[in-house]
Amino acid sequence: MSRPRILLLGTTGQLGWELQQALGTAGELEALGRSEIDVTRRHELQKEMRLARADVIVNATDYHAVHRAA
Repeated sequence: MSRPRILLLGTTGQLGWELQQALGTAGELEALGRSEIDVTRRHELQKEMRLARADVIVNATDYHAVHRAA
């Protein structure tokens, strides 16, 4: 049985870093942080998701400017 392909988004935060450590043994992990992908750019996100061909996508991104959130 092959290992699942996992796409992890948001590796620069504390949660993302911890998930990267934990998921590394669970399957073939592709981990992307803020410098690799801007998840607010829909087309960029869709392209990366297609390229990853992941079985599982884990979104550990967050938004810190709560006062500007609508």
